[in-house]
Amino acid sequence: MNYFRHIDNYKEIFFIPPGEYSLHSSKEILSHSLGATLYINPLKENLFNNILVQKKLGANTIIICLEDAVSDSNVAIAEKNLIETFIEIETKLSKDEISLEDLPLLFIRVRNVNQFDFCLKNCPKSALCGFVFPKFTSSIGEMYFSKLEKYNLENSAHLYGMPILESYEILYKEYRFNELIRIRDILKKYNSYVLNIRIGGTDLCGILGIRRGIGDTIYDVVSISDCISDIINIFKTQGFVISGVVHEYYDIHNIDVLSGLIKEVHLDIINGLTGKVVIHPKQVNIVNSLYVVTYEDYIDAKKIVDSSSNGVLKSNFNNKMNEVKPHLIWAKNILLRAKIMGVLNNGFTYKDILSRSSQL
Repeated sequence: MNYFRHIDNYKEIFFIPPGEYSLHSSKEILSHSLGATLYINPLKENLFNNILVQKKLGANTIIICLEDAVSDSNVAIAEKNLIETFIEIETKLSKDEISLEDLPLLFIRVRNVNQFDFCLKNCPKSALCGFVFPKFTSSIGEMYFSKLEKYNLENSAHLYGMPILESYEILYKEYRFNELIRIRDILKKYNSYVLNIRIGGTDLCGILGIRRGIGDTIYDVVSISDCISDIINIFKTQGFVISGVVHEYYDIHNIDVLSGLIKEVHLDIINGLTGKVVIHPKQVNIVNSLYVVTYEDYIDAKKIVDSSSNGVLKSNFNNKMNEVKPHLIWAKNILLRAKIMGVLNNGFTYKDILSRSSQL
């Protein structure tokens, strides 16, 4: 699969088109390929068809959520629908009625360790990329990843886990540092199975009784911004990929909503986050388009990486200095993102992608 095949005049926009990747790509590629990660409710009618439709509209990563999206009274129904959907996927794959290329990267967000056990035992997994572990803390983290490792080793599989950091132990400063260090040590132990670290912005806000407004970003909420900063500081320095929090507002025809989402994604990128949780299909193409590398960033990054010196290089665009040593990691990250998301032609922006999207 790759990004943006659903839009018109695909090739004229890109200097370098988005690259191909698949369920079986390397961890490095997959961890940077999640893009706009769409949550889907397992109680939806005809879940299988909905997954296919969203993939055609640009959602290359989908999480089927058994946690917050499902009330306690509907858990059994949701589990049944989930299992039946993956059985249907497995059947259609075996009959060559669909291929893995027709499907997005699929994840299951479980409610707890017991439900994780249930899914490992009962859910067909040939099209599954991994699981999402909510309310992830040091007290339960080892259980999740030890079970995941055990399943993978016993079944010659390679399912991934994505923890969500969203508990009070992570929010409250008096606990945060020690808790993040403990979680970091668990994730380092199971590093080969950790695809991405996610941040539960809504839950963290909820602990404090805070909700950002329509045009606000999560970074305007100083207590949450402070928390995100510490998560980046502790985990990104260890090579973990971290994604941006969900943006709750999705009426993108409201200029305040649209500008708030765009600003938040820009701030995600500036702060080194990769990809973003989305709760509505209308958010997908906006988020993904903002992760496409600009022509200027690509040329600067390539010049830095290709440089044989350790000094300062003048940008080809005569507007900045490129310093090889401090900018080298940034440049390598840009080239990796370019490999996956593509590079815009000179003079093109994310708006050119959105204007050609049938979803807007």
